[in-house]
Amino acid sequence: MGPYTIQSFTFVPDSTGYVAVLYNEDGSFTHCAWHNIPPRLAALLSREASRGVRRVAVGVNGSYVVVLNNGRIWYYKVSESLGQLLDNAQRTGREVVVSLWPYR
Repeated sequence: MGPYTIQSFTFVPDSTGYVAVLYNEDGSFTHCAWHNIPPRLAALLSREASRGVRRVAVGVNGSYVVVLNNGRIWYYKVSESLGQLLDNAQRTGREVVVSLWPYR
């Protein structure tokens, strides 16, 4: 890797799991690293992380929200009202910060 700094660190329900979003100190690249996360989220990050991940939130029962640097928002198993807020934020280009409770 290079001279990366932690942008965010997210715990997941599995006590050995995490998602870390790192950014290059020159601002040119974002890297995402993870371990023991829900399989659906791992597949999404494997596919989308190269586009640059801004934020990740992980909750119980496999729920998650992923915000990419380009403003695209991916989510799974969140409440209907949160899904509507996320859809609206993506449509209007608003900044999104989400926190999900990762414990039962």
